[in-house]
Amino acid sequence: ARDDVERRRVLANSVVEGAAELENAREALAPHQATLNNQQQAVATATEQLAASRARLNQARAVANRARLDNEHAGNVVEHEAILEKLRQLKGYREKLAAARKALQGVKIDSEGLETLRDADNDLQVAMARVSSASSSIEISAEETFKLGVNDEAIDLAVGDTVTREFAAELNVTIPGVASIRVMPSQSANELERAAAGCREDCDRLLKQYGVKDLPDAIAKESKRAADEKEKEEWLNRIADFLGSETEPEWQAAADDLHARCKAYKDERAVEPELPATVESATAAKEVADKELLELEAEVETLLENREGQQEALNEAIAGIRIAETNANGLEVLARQ
Repeated sequence: ARDDVERRRVLANSVVEGAAELENAREALAPHQATLNNQQQAVATATEQLAASRARLNQARAVANRARLDNEHAGNVVEHEAILEKLRQLKGYREKLAAARKALQGVKIDSEGLETLRDADNDLQVAMARVSSASSSIEISAEETFKLGVNDEAIDLAVGDTVTREFAAELNVTIPGVASIRVMPSQSANELERAAAGCREDCDRLLKQYGVKDLPDAIAKESKRAADEKEKEEWLNRIADFLGSETEPEWQAAADDLHARCKAYKDERAVEPELPATVESATAAKEVADKELLELEAEVETLLENREGQQEALNEAIAGIRIAETNANGLEVLARQ
């Protein structure tokens, strides 16, 4: 009987202790639940913040991409205008070259021809000087009025008039109805006149060949030709230096390509916001957009790490409350037994 009483006493104490442990276990659930609730709210808040930041990041990416394209377009516009300016400048150079070439058209005289003409003219001057030194003269005085012919020249003489002529070749004097007089120079003088005539023919032939009136005209035209030739060469060299290793068709093709790209971009781009007015403003806008994008990327990274940390804490809270619940449930089963 004593043993039975003792067993009942032990069992009663065990029941009391189990009930106390169960109560303690149930009370321990409350802090775990509070932690779980707080952590769930923290995860929800972190998720919302991350979503909002990601939305701003997507918008910033769109803005940065538009700013990049705007900046590229502005650079294309500047480059297109620069190429057009070079084409306009090249056109001016070619017009100058064409003018110099046109000035040279029809010009037959050159430095070599001028020297040939100088020599021929010098020969003529020497021959004429020799003729002059070997020539004779005739003087006719009128004692009454009459007509006179000297070679092919008709002369009217009045009483007291005198006419004088120098000659190195044969001279024909006619007095109509009265007499014909033929004056013959010496043989050497006649030869000198023929030589001078040959020099004169050579000069006339050269003047015609080179398209000039006389030696001074030839000198003037050769001087202008040399100046025009020099100007032509200068423009050829300037054009070659200006083009460098490139060609005008390459410049034109580049200008056409840039024009097409600029037009296509303006046609495709939204009207708002307006395009930057200058390449400087486009570059500044791109720098601002890139900076904001980097800041938002860093913000998203930070918020993502925070959300992951909060999720880990939530997982730990869930594990903790599950352990507490399992412990309380076990004690409750024991208490029922």
